[in-house]
Amino acid sequence: MYWYNGDNFFKPDTVKPTCNFDSLFIKYVSAPKIKSNATNMYPNPATEKLFIENNLAQNSNYIITNLLGQEIDKGLLKSEIDISHLLNGVYVLKIFGINNQTQVFKFIKQ
Repeated sequence: MYWYNGDNFFKPDTVKPTCNFDSLFIKYVSAPKIKSNATNMYPNPATEKLFIENNLAQNSNYIITNLLGQEIDKGLLKSEIDISHLLNGVYVLKIFGINNQTQVFKFIKQ
């Protein structure tokens, strides 16, 4: 194991670590997340339309997949998504914002 101080890597027995491991984790390991209140989807379960309250950029895209990961629908996100053509079942809605931000919702189509 090596320590990283922002510029160089060091062996643990040669120097005391001066880096912030939390910032390294965020920068190199974790994926950016959207604040939990940034996007809301309702109703769930739904029959005809999903309504989206989206506080992200207007150019967000969405993909609807089934539970096998097969793409069922996709498009530019607006305030509502027509799901009337979907068969009854469970689906996953993925919303892609700017800077690789992603929000995922599971919903039931009745």
